[in-house]
Amino acid sequence: MMQAPRTVFPFAVAVQATRFTPTGTVPVVTQRFAVHVVRPGSEVGCTGVVAPAARVAGVFAGADFTAAIAQFLVVWLACRSWQMLAAQCGLYSFGHAVFVGTGAYAAVWTLHWLGDRVSGAWLLAVPAVGAVAGGICAGVVGLAAARTRGTTFAMLTFGLGELVHLLAQAVPVWFGGESGIGADRALGQFASHGFGFATPSALSVLLGVWVAIGLAWCARVEGSALGLAMRLVRDQPVRAEALGLDAVQVRRRALVCAGVAAGVAGALLALLFEVATPESLATQRSLGWMMAVLIGGVASPWGAALGAAIQVVFAQVLGLHFASWQLWYGLLFVLVMLVRPGGVTHWRKGAA
Repeated sequence: MMQAPRTVFPFAVAVQATRFTPTGTVPVVTQRFAVHVVRPGSEVGCTGVVAPAARVAGVFAGADFTAAIAQFLVVWLACRSWQMLAAQCGLYSFGHAVFVGTGAYAAVWTLHWLGDRVSGAWLLAVPAVGAVAGGICAGVVGLAAARTRGTTFAMLTFGLGELVHLLAQAVPVWFGGESGIGADRALGQFASHGFGFATPSALSVLLGVWVAIGLAWCARVEGSALGLAMRLVRDQPVRAEALGLDAVQVRRRALVCAGVAAGVAGALLALLFEVATPESLATQRSLGWMMAVLIGGVASPWGAALGAAIQVVFAQVLGLHFASWQLWYGLLFVLVMLVRPGGVTHWRKGAA
């Protein structure tokens, strides 16, 4: 018997509280696919340095550099939420953009509803609305998707993502058509009371705070009893069932947790670009984040950060000189998968 730590979901305590199965005594945490659980302080500390540095750098390097840093922070959180599903639960979601896009639309609708009626301090809580919306959307998707795994899960999320994308285009009253729904984060009292989130350098502080919260949420879930249950269901689903775990419920709750972080990322994207479009729900976005994580290293604690940085550099630097920067990004992805399938961060460990 070993002591169970504080958990997010009490049902998973039984997995940590016993090491006995009908076939004998076995270690609960398997090592077939090693995944490093990131301590919340490491990633949060990184955002605590990057966000203020971006504001200071904006004074010397200009608004373009600051906007790129802000975009990197948000893409990092989106990639991190996808990585949590893939690395911890073995679920490769091709419809992850639905959660991000839902958070973006929830943020825009909230800004329109708030208007001039409340203090600008409420802008600080808009990403929380995106988190709730993303979690609810992931829970609805999980009603069907959590019953599957592997290739079936990937194809099901791909189909659901395309359906939601087409639905958004077919209902312009809610989603604004191809141009989307715009929002002004400096509208009315949002620009007053000394908040001043109209500039990218000032907005980077807001982004840094919420990205840190999202990263801490992902790390906390991975280190909780639910994270242990996710890894057990990923590696040994039959043994997990023998221990009394419901694999469907574990995958469903993992989807909800990832949807919460993705919803925050979507709300931050909406605040950054001041618009939410149906393209934010497209499968192409999900594939981009998946490629970023695979390039950085899906099993590495910093794979999502490195992949997000590479994606933003390609978009912001090569995008200025080449209209088809995605081609070079795709070639890099193919090269990394051929030379080092574990991702770029695998080189640092010297693993084969």
